[in-house]
Amino acid sequence: MKPDYVDAYHKLGLAYWHIDDFDKAIEVYSKAIELDPDNADSYYYRGLAFVGKDEVDKGISDFGKVIELKPDYVDAYHKLGLAYWHIDDFDKAIEVHSKAIDLNPKNAYSYYYRGLSYSDKGEQDKAISDFSKAIELNSEFSLAYYFRGRVYSKKEEFDQAIENYTKAIALNPDDADVYFNRGIVYVEKGEKDNAISDYTKVIDLNPESAIPHFCRGGVYHAKGEFDNAITDYSKAIELGTDSAEIYSLRGSAYYDKNNYKYAIEDYARAIRLDPNDPALYNNLGVAYFNIGEIKRAIENYTKAITIKPDHARSYYNRGECWLHLKEWEKAKTDLKDAKNMGIDVIAAFRDVYENIEDFNQKTGIQLQEDIAALLIQQ
Repeated sequence: MKPDYVDAYHKLGLAYWHIDDFDKAIEVYSKAIELDPDNADSYYYRGLAFVGKDEVDKGISDFGKVIELKPDYVDAYHKLGLAYWHIDDFDKAIEVHSKAIDLNPKNAYSYYYRGLSYSDKGEQDKAISDFSKAIELNSEFSLAYYFRGRVYSKKEEFDQAIENYTKAIALNPDDADVYFNRGIVYVEKGEKDNAISDYTKVIDLNPESAIPHFCRGGVYHAKGEFDNAITDYSKAIELGTDSAEIYSLRGSAYYDKNNYKYAIEDYARAIRLDPNDPALYNNLGVAYFNIGEIKRAIENYTKAITIKPDHARSYYNRGECWLHLKEWEKAKTDLKDAKNMGIDVIAAFRDVYENIEDFNQKTGIQLQEDIAALLIQQ
């Protein structure tokens, strides 16, 4: 047998692997193993193909065979460690990457891969140490900066996170994930304009991705730029986001700009997608209340309470509705229940009305004394 005959199988298998035809790649590498069962590369490449088709246990077996045949095969340790990481066996992954470091302490990837496992295991300081060592060995290792930034973000050390993300961007300015995660940190820091800038860059790089529109919409919403928020939420929906959350958020943006008709439509869509979320019924009830449909508001608050009997805000809101219908006993019961559940009913009342007299003037309704006493400072 000519040695280059096996090499030809390797090259053919790699060609299949590169086009994600893992079954054909495995078939070819298995043939190479039949021809030369002591060729470590054949097991290595077949292991890659097994992992590619998510048969990780078989990949682990092949990488183990590589190491058995060639104990100094550092890349095999890397792939074996990553396979263990893939199945969340972080201790085994750390053990394997540590062995790779013993074999070659100058290989930046060994520290980087071990850092990933330390981070996912929750040992963030060790992860930072490993990512830092990888950067020390390779100062242009953009992924090491990126993941060190993510660890700092987990630790809520946001300035260090931004510093690392910014360095990763300088090294690889077309990595949308880095801009996205830096945007998240800017949101945490309250730097909304910087967050919008980063999410916009993500959209420029991945115009068909719904998530950055969703996130940028949230920042616009928080800034009170409701039209921009609605535009982004709508784009996220157009790009395939079909969740109760996105319709609820767009509904809230419509509500905040006093467009109650569209708010009601979106809250209703959200409820169809998630009929067991009491907050959605509460929000729909508030929207109906604001267009004067008191009975429909009560229906929705009641539904929220049925789903979650301790949904305190719905008791207060329903109690306010009963006031408008002069259902005094029902109002008193709901307001007391809301208060007992932790709602500051006085503050909630003052959010809408300056005082009892203001309520009387705006509604034309004279509150009973015992109810008024619930709603004013003692």
